[in-house]
Amino acid sequence: MPRTLQCYKSVTHSNDCFMISFLQVGRLEVEEALYTKLKMDTSPIEIPDCKDQRFSVLSYDQVTRLSELMNEVVPIHGRGNFPTLEVKLCDLVTLVRSNLEKDGIAVKEIRLNGSGASTVLASDTCNISYNDLDLIFTVDLPTQKHYERVKQAVLDSLLDLLPEGTSKKRMSSCTLKEAYVSKMVKVNDSDRWSLIALGNNRTNSVE
Repeated sequence: MPRTLQCYKSVTHSNDCFMISFLQVGRLEVEEALYTKLKMDTSPIEIPDCKDQRFSVLSYDQVTRLSELMNEVVPIHGRGNFPTLEVKLCDLVTLVRSNLEKDGIAVKEIRLNGSGASTVLASDTCNISYNDLDLIFTVDLPTQKHYERVKQAVLDSLLDLLPEGTSKKRMSSCTLKEAYVSKMVKVNDSDRWSLIALGNNRTNSVE
């Protein structure tokens, strides 16, 4: 029996960039099994205040573009003889979040930022393309150990994405970092954050 699924997404503006998390985008009629899978009981979604001007409702076309983007296969190019990892963006997000939460780091929200978000929000006539995909995982980073746990969660995700038949016994965190991480930044100030850029191609990297 079909069930009604309410989808939420938010759009905020920061330095002329669009940041997307969850805000109500409408109702979708889905089958019971899919409804159960998408409901995400362990990750309750806070319904935003409709009077808050930071939020807006996505159109059907924007939801469609977001779905297409999140289900697009993204290549993460390795250095040297390391194989290219091919993964859907939604699967990468799920994997990283799962590894973070396994290590006791709660993910408050996940946002799509930058040109990737702009392609979702822009009209069809604008023909905007993205150069890279910026994903923001909002977590607490109270200590240095939390930075290391975030980095390890990302590297563990890369290990899980290696093709079948690849020997993983000698794949240390350092090896994976050298092979698949093109940039790593850590800011330990009043505004705590870290950046991990995946892929060694000049374009279409995942950050």
